[in-house]
Amino acid sequence: MSVDVEARNLLRELDLWDAFPATAEQREARKLSEIKAVLSNLDERVAALAAENAALQARVEGEWRDIATAPVNQAVQVLVPGAYYYGNQGVYAAMLVSMGTGPRWMTFAWACGRDLPADGQPTKWRPLPAPPAGEAM
Repeated sequence: MSVDVEARNLLRELDLWDAFPATAEQREARKLSEIKAVLSNLDERVAALAAENAALQARVEGEWRDIATAPVNQAVQVLVPGAYYYGNQGVYAAMLVSMGTGPRWMTFAWACGRDLPADGQPTKWRPLPAPPAGEAM
C-alpha cells in the first residue's frame, strides 16, 4: 500500500479527510480562501488603526504646548494670560516672526499686526484648527 493511500485511510478513520482537499486545484482554492481571509482581517485592522491614529492626532493637535516649542513664521493659536478681550479668554491667532530683527510675537486680533508687548507674551500655543470639510483652500 502506498503512503498516499495509507495517509488517506488514516484521515478517513480520523474523520479529517474532508478537511484536506484531494486535488491540486482544491488545495489552491483553499490557499486562496485562507489568503483572502487574512487580507480581509488586515483591511479591518488597518482601518481600525487609521481611525485610532486620526483620533489621537486630533487630540494631540488640540492640546496646548509650551510656548518654547512654537514654530517660527507659521500661524498658530496662542494663549496670552490677562488679554481677555471680547470674550476670547486670551486665545488669539498669532505668529512668532523672525525677519532679521529677532523673533517676536505678532497677533492677528488684539494687537492686530503689531508686536505683542512685553507684559502680553503668550505662554502656550497649539496648531490652528482644520477648516470645515470641503472648505479647505
